[in-house]
Amino acid sequence: LQFKDLLFARYPGLYIPPVPPKKQNKSTKDEGFVEERKYFLDQFLHGVCTSGYLASTPETQVFVRPQ
Repeated sequence: LQFKDLLFARYPGLYIPPVPPKKQNKSTKDEGFVEERKYFLDQFLHGVCTSGYLASTPETQVFVRPQ
């Protein structure tokens, strides 16, 4: 499972920030798309990490600080 999917499964009813979609055409490296996706992935992580409850879950701790 992906991190977002795991959070949805474990914590139903809690707000989980949206994750930006992947590009359908993987053969093209559009720099603008990459930068935009990086920005929105950062927004996703910021939303998770600033949510008091989600930030303290074991899943988030492992995701943010892998061993």
